[in-house]
Amino acid sequence: MDADTPLVWLHGLLGSGVNFRSIAGHPALTDGGARRSLTVDLRNHGRSPAASAGLTLESMADDVLHTLDARGVRRVTLIGHSLGGRVAALLALRAPHRVARLVIMDVSLSTYAASPAWDSVAAVLAAAAALDPARYTARRDIDTALAATLPNAGERSFLQQNLVATGNGSYTWRMPMAPLLRAMPAFAGFPSPPPTGPYAPVPRLPVTFIAGTRSAFFTPADQPAAAAFFPAATFHPLPGAGHWLHADKPTEFVTLLANVLHDRAN
Repeated sequence: MDADTPLVWLHGLLGSGVNFRSIAGHPALTDGGARRSLTVDLRNHGRSPAASAGLTLESMADDVLHTLDARGVRRVTLIGHSLGGRVAALLALRAPHRVARLVIMDVSLSTYAASPAWDSVAAVLAAAAALDPARYTARRDIDTALAATLPNAGERSFLQQNLVATGNGSYTWRMPMAPLLRAMPAFAGFPSPPPTGPYAPVPRLPVTFIAGTRSAFFTPADQPAAAAFFPAATFHPLPGAGHWLHADKPTEFVTLLANVLHDRAN
């Protein structure tokens, strides 16, 4: 385990660092609290400033590097889920000397084209962008309005974590949704794998992909592209977990991640 490097967690689309609150400081992952664990809110998410432009994987990777620089952190163990996993991978390709270990949670390094899994995320974002929460004074009414296009209660619940009560009794989104919706094509893309792509492979970096077996965001077909960028990559399924694998199977996820960080995973 790279005990001298902090754990840095990057959340997925429409999430924030709060998503990792229950696991980021887990004793099994932080050597009983001796190791720092930092959660970062990506651009236009959580506590980070709202942005109407510049929403790309590259800009988000640069944001994370600037955040680390501001904190005086030179080298990290980087853990990214979904969109955060793609940002983490790009950061490692752009600045491999800053990353001691990389863990990517349930997302591929392929371009998502005509992907039902990716389209489902876009549908959630489109529903959010189409709804003006300022028209409502009760969350249940917002939930009812969203249900017309989002029948999945879990998706609606996750989305509504981004609602903020205003002073006049109504609600607003924590961040503007329309720019995120416009950025979806950029988020869906990824550089071509080496040797044709612009990013050289990082052969010695220990990289682990963890994928939920009930998720379609990372499948065995995605392994070659991942290995082209990171030849030392290993791949671990998390049985019974969906895309939000750390929420679906928190105990099993922590055990697997602890084994990865301590080089005990098979």
